[in-house]
Amino acid sequence: MVSKTDETTKPEALSVNDAAEILGLSAYTCRELIHEGHIRAVRIGKRAIRVPRTEIDRLLTDYMPSAKDWA
Repeated sequence: MVSKTDETTKPEALSVNDAAEILGLSAYTCRELIHEGHIRAVRIGKRAIRVPRTEIDRLLTDYMPSAKDWA
């Protein structure tokens, strides 16, 4: 689970579960989107997959409506 931290202590890469939580997706859906190439991720070793923080920021910026769109 992602703990609430300030900007200076955010990890550079997140687990699939943490990325899914931030994006409001299930871990399964997040893995499917990684497999399909919609979310960029890095495999570390045979099992570990990490999603770069920059990818999370890109997805939130590109796909989330801005506050002015809601008004």
